[in-house]
Amino acid sequence: MSYKEKLEAFNATEKYKKELDFLEMLLDDGVKEVLDYGCGNGFAAEYLNNISCNIVFGYDKTAYHPEFQYTLPKDKRFSTMYFMHSFAHIKNVVEVINSIVCKEIIVITPNRSWLFYQNKKDYTPDETVVKHYALNELIKLFEGLNFEIVVAGQFGSFEHGHNERLFLKARRL
Repeated sequence: MSYKEKLEAFNATEKYKKELDFLEMLLDDGVKEVLDYGCGNGFAAEYLNNISCNIVFGYDKTAYHPEFQYTLPKDKRFSTMYFMHSFAHIKNVVEVINSIVCKEIIVITPNRSWLFYQNKKDYTPDETVVKHYALNELIKLFEGLNFEIVVAGQFGSFEHGHNERLFLKARRL
């Protein structure tokens, strides 16, 4: 199965649709311009554009599906940038955060602690994963970049005291 096919299969799951609804709850009300950084095939951006007042731009630069490369608008200011399952794939995450002009950032990503406690021999990260995060690491990262943590936590399936997903919403100070 190709990377594109895996992505499309995951996007079609009920679990992913619940995560999109969770992302929508984290977005503030009102019309704003939002950047989906690492948008893959653009599914989340399209979903949000169809159900909200947000204007969502998608950006991705992955060699696995070059037909989905979107251009990052130059000199564009965004009210919010979100990373929906893309944060773990970015090598230079600090550089990316500092290079985009936006007031707030939302991250939804797999929880490293949950993955660790799974102890499943069949789990191997996608070859494009750079780093999975624990909640305290995400919080420390954003606080170190001069962000105020608005809300952060875990959600999704629960096992061994950990949920499978992390979320964080932070605002620039």
